[in-house]
Amino acid sequence: MAKVMGNILAHGLRGKIGQFLVFRIMRGKTFVSLAAPKPDKKKETPRQRHTRDTFREASRRAKTLLLDPEKKQYYAERAKTLKLPNAYTAAVREIIQILNR
Repeated sequence: MAKVMGNILAHGLRGKIGQFLVFRIMRGKTFVSLAAPKPDKKKETPRQRHTRDTFREASRRAKTLLLDPEKKQYYAERAKTLKLPNAYTAAVREIIQILNR
């Protein structure tokens, strides 16, 4: 993945251009990479399906959980402690650990 530096045209650009290039913004910096091919769901293994389903469920629970201001504050502090980008990531991480027990 290449980091875009000093390019006024590409700075802040997000999304896919054509079929090959993807621009992303991560932690305030613009990156460009080759687009990954779409996964073939027919070749999905049971373990991959389990991982995808677990993440979907954790994401759903985290969004609901963070509607409560007290819990959102708790996960925001937890994110800082764990050096994670935000409360949502901290909540998803904790929920995935619970679901995988």
